Amino acid sequence: MSAKLQVDESRYNHLLLSNNEPSDFEIVEIHKIIAHRKSNLSKLEGRIAEVQDMLHKLIESRSREEQRLSLFRAIVSPIRRIPQDVLVEIFLLTRDWWEGISVLNEFKSRPVGPLPTPSPLVITHVCSEWRRVALSTPMLWAKIKVGYEAYVSPMPNCSPDNNERLRTWLARTGMHHPLDITYASPPHHNITGAPLSWTSPYVHRIKIFYLRGETLSLTNYTFRLGTNGIDETLFPSLRRVLLREFDELVPPHFIPWHQLTHLSLDATSISLAALRSLLSKSTELLKLHTILRVIQGQESNAPEVSEPIALPQLVTLTVSGLVAWFLENLMVPAVTTLDIPFFPGSVILYRSFQSRSSFCLKSLILGEQSERLEHGTFLDLIHGMPSLTQIDTTTAIHVTPMLIASLASLDLAPNLEYLRMWSYTKIMVDDDEFLCMVSSRDISGKLAVAEPNPPPYTRIFRSH
Repeated sequence: MSAKLQVDESRYNHLLLSNNEPSDFEIVEIHKIIAHRKSNLSKLEGRIAEVQDMLHKLIESRSREEQRLSLFRAIVSPIRRIPQDVLVEIFLLTRDWWEGISVLNEFKSRPVGPLPTPSPLVITHVCSEWRRVALSTPMLWAKIKVGYEAYVSPMPNCSPDNNERLRTWLARTGMHHPLDITYASPPHHNITGAPLSWTSPYVHRIKIFYLRGETLSLTNYTFRLGTNGIDETLFPSLRRVLLREFDELVPPHFIPWHQLTHLSLDATSISLAALRSLLSKSTELLKLHTILRVIQGQESNAPEVSEPIALPQLVTLTVSGLVAWFLENLMVPAVTTLDIPFFPGSVILYRSFQSRSSFCLKSLILGEQSERLEHGTFLDLIHGMPSLTQIDTTTAIHVTPMLIASLASLDLAPNLEYLRMWSYTKIMVDDDEFLCMVSSRDISGKLAVAEPNPPPYTRIFRSH
C-alpha cells in the first residue's frame, strides 16, 4: 500500500504517553512519521471515494430493480383480482362516521362510503378501476349529510339548491338506491330555514330522514313538490324519521307516519294533540325514541282522548323525559326492550303499563337519574319479570354484598344472562362475588365471565 517507513515509531512512545519536550533530532524524525501517515490517509480516502461511488451505483440499481419488481408483482397481486362485489364491500367500510355510542345509532343506516373530510374521495384517486367502481356504486353515496345552520336566505349562494357539490353527490346515488339524508338548518325561529326543494327529485327514494332545527315547522322556507303541494304519498320508501327541534316540535305534515318503523322525537316541547295524533298513526313502529321536556295541553287532557295509544309492532321503547306520560298512555304488547330513567313512582306506573300491554320484557335499561335508586325499589321493579335476560342500569345505586346476594335468588329474573351495574361510589363488592352470583343462576353450568376494562364504577357480567 505504501513504502515502508525507515523510522521506528515505537521509539517515541514515551512522548505519546507524556508531555515531555522532544529533542531536535526527535522533531525531525516525527515530522517524517507525520508525512508518512498523511500520505497513507490520502490514499485511503481515495479508495473510500471509489467504493462509495460504486455503492451509490449499486443502490441505484437495486432501487430500479425493486421498482420493476413491484410493478410485475402488482400484476399478480390478490387485490388486482378481487371481484367487484368484494371490492364494493371494502369500499363500504371506508366511511367511518363515528358519532359515539348512542341509542340513535340503530335508527340510522350503517355509515358507508367516503369520509366526510376536506378530501372525501380518496378511494376514487387510487386508480382508474377503483374510481370506476366507486362512481358506479350508488350505495357508496347514499348516506348524505347537509348542514345549513348558518344559512342566510337573501344570499342565493348559501342555498342548497345552488350547491354544486351536493348535486354531484346526489347524482352518484343513481336512480333507485334508498337514501339516508341528514339535514340541519338554522336552529332559531327568527332565521329563515334553508329550503328542502333540492330533495324533490329524490323523495320517492328517501328511506331515512333526519331533520334538525327550523326544518321541522316547514313555515319559513319553500318545499316545492309539485302543483298539489306536499303530500305524504311522495315518500313511499320512508321508514325511519328522526326529528330534532330546539323549541316546539310541529310535526311535518308530509311524513307518512303509518309506514314508519323507526321514529325519534327530540324537542323542548310538543302539543298533546300533535303527539297523540302522530303516535296513533304510527302503528307499524318497531322502535320509538323520545326526548321531550314539555307536553303542552297535558293538564287539560279530556277523558275522551285518554284511551291508550296502541303500537302493536313496537319492540324497543326508549324514553328520556316525561316517562310517566308514556307509561300511562301507551299500549305496547310486543315490546321486548324498555329504556327509561328511574323516577319516584316508576314501579307502580310500570306495573300498570305492563298489565295493560301484557308484554314479555327481555331487556330493561334504567337510564341515569339524579336520584338514588334504593335496593328495595330496584328489586321490586324487576320482580315479576321472569322473561328478563338483560339488566343494564346507569341509575345511581349503592352496590353492596346484600344486593348481590338478593340477586342470587332465581325468583328474580330467572333467565338473566347479562348484568351491568353502575354505582355513584366505588363498588364495594369483589368480582368473585358477582361471578358466583351469576354462575349460581345459570342452569347450563357454564362459568360466568366479567367483561374486562369496564368504565369507572361499573361492573358488567355475562352468564356465558
